[in-house]
Amino acid sequence: FGSSHPLASTIASTTVIMKRPDGNFVILTANGTVNAQLFNDSTGSTTALGITPTVPISSGAFAVKRPDGKFLIVMGNQNITNIYDPLGNTFTAGPNLIANAGPGSTPLPLPNGRIFILHGNNSNTTSIYDPVFNTMTAGTSTPDNIGVGAVVIPRPDGKFLIAPGMAGINCGTVVTRTWLFDPYAFAIFGMILLLLNILF
Repeated sequence: FGSSHPLASTIASTTVIMKRPDGNFVILTANGTVNAQLFNDSTGSTTALGITPTVPISSGAFAVKRPDGKFLIVMGNQNITNIYDPLGNTFTAGPNLIANAGPGSTPLPLPNGRIFILHGNNSNTTSIYDPVFNTMTAGTSTPDNIGVGAVVIPRPDGKFLIAPGMAGINCGTVVTRTWLFDPYAFAIFGMILLLLNILF
């Protein structure tokens, strides 16, 4: 480890980091305040970004880069999302999740470009985000509740091995099985449902 530099805002339970096209990093920290800071990769210094998200981030927050270079930010412990535009340097409100995201929330990329979001938060609810139309729809329920300690491992065949972590707020509620998620089969099934809705 080399020398360190002080952050512009303290870090707590969760941190979200997004790399901008200029090589610098935007850092959001879950410390109970609405904050955003900029880490300059060439100087190693951190300063306030000058703008902030619409709400503070919390446990379960994460960011996903869209094909257009913008970021979807799931704010954590709520159903709110933001969109960060690194070129315009702006935060705007994004589409709401179907339910609150919390500890254990995870994004899974689908072959059709959409994002399958496991809400975590000791629930089995999910959302599907479409980055082209910036919309959120309900996804299928997971076999078990997902919570603290959840792990998602990508496999060489494109599937994901999911260990759901704690199934409840009480740490004594454990899940002793894992399951596989096949994004290809899921995307095909979703297209069939879409076509049936259009035809009928």
